[in-house]
Amino acid sequence: MTRLDFEMEVKKVLREKGITQAELSKLLGIKPSYCSDIIRGNRNGGDVKKKMMKFLGIKEVLWLN
Repeated sequence: MTRLDFEMEVKKVLREKGITQAELSKLLGIKPSYCSDIIRGNRNGGDVKKKMMKFLGIKEVLWLN
């Protein structure tokens, strides 16, 4: 799976749930820029990425690398 695939999946789920990236970052307790970097694949994110995927209902096995 590519970084672009992950980004597209996250954005699709955000649209479906009616949540913005800014709202997601608040829910996760992180800065919007850090949230964006994780989604775009510029940062690994570690546990924050896992928390994001759990919140959004995205299967971890496909995206953690």
